[in-house]
Amino acid sequence: MATTMAPLNTTNDVGDELNPGWGISEIENSMVVRAIYGIIAVLGITGNFVVCLVLLRVPSLRSHTSNFLVHLSLVDLILCIWAVPFHLFPHVPDPSPGVGGDIKCRLYSSKFPLWTCALVSICSLVTVNLERYIAIVYPIKYKNIYTPRNTALMIAACWAIGIISNSYTFYVYGNNEDGHCVFFGWPTKGFQVVLGLWNFISYYLAPFIFMVITQWRVIKTLRDQAKMLKEKRERTVSTVRKSQYRKMWQVHAAQELEKTLLIVSITYAICWAPNQFLFIVFNLSPDPEIVDFGAAYYHFTVILAVANSCLNPIIYTMKNRPFRRGIRKVFGCPRGIHPKKQKPVAAEVATVNSSDIIRLGHGPGVIVQESTNETSQQV
Repeated sequence: MATTMAPLNTTNDVGDELNPGWGISEIENSMVVRAIYGIIAVLGITGNFVVCLVLLRVPSLRSHTSNFLVHLSLVDLILCIWAVPFHLFPHVPDPSPGVGGDIKCRLYSSKFPLWTCALVSICSLVTVNLERYIAIVYPIKYKNIYTPRNTALMIAACWAIGIISNSYTFYVYGNNEDGHCVFFGWPTKGFQVVLGLWNFISYYLAPFIFMVITQWRVIKTLRDQAKMLKEKRERTVSTVRKSQYRKMWQVHAAQELEKTLLIVSITYAICWAPNQFLFIVFNLSPDPEIVDFGAAYYHFTVILAVANSCLNPIIYTMKNRPFRRGIRKVFGCPRGIHPKKQKPVAAEVATVNSSDIIRLGHGPGVIVQESTNETSQQV
């Protein structure tokens, strides 16, 4: 049985004469499944729009971290928009014969935009974790690495990876002589295995391993810093200065943000695991019928993976207090946004010695050790 390699593939507009079993199944076309995709689309579009709005309009939330979070939310928003025509209204007329119809088949009916956005979203989550890792584990190098130019290059690289990784759909899809969009098949089984492995590595294995390693290093570093500050505070309990409170606040702020990102990463791993493991089994197995792509269990994995794009805003709202304050501020709710109440100790001016200056820079939780003379510094 010829198959498509696109992750989460539930390809529509595919000629049954060449792809038996790969058209829209009764399950995917059922009202229950459509309703679920509708809920995902509404939550994803609304939630990610709110995230972008809050992070862009609240000055206290703007940072290098927020730049990557805005990009992640924007990509998830686009993905949820694409989910509407592909899953909420999956029946699309066959493309007409000719160059225009062939282009539509290769770019649209192959679901190229959807899977490209999915991979860009995953890459964006990786960049968020990388930014936190450099900021906390290698703070001295942070300022030189995260320049506006390098930030733009990292975001552009996410899109390049997504587009290039899914560009094979241009060659395996196309119109047949009757003007129907069909999947032509793989040249060899080896070609299918290679692409299957690449999809599994790029969509799941590599990001998962990277996030596990970076999260572990970040959590360990923050715990060590918190322990060091606690011991120093206990030794100098009678002369605790504002600089000490500022350091403790900065570590606490970094820990809170890291907890949020850890939950986001775990959610990604849980949502994508079932679909990706099913798909790698299918591509490596000599039995083409080992996975039933029309079965309920497979469509459940598709729904779970797509749902990942609407869950991040919910996590930010539930787990991140500054983000909740930002929502109230943007939408005009006065509760909890009084300047005196949300002004942290770390934002106060304090005169400290050079050995004690640890400031929050370029984003929440970025701890930078500076060497300077005694000075009055505001963070």
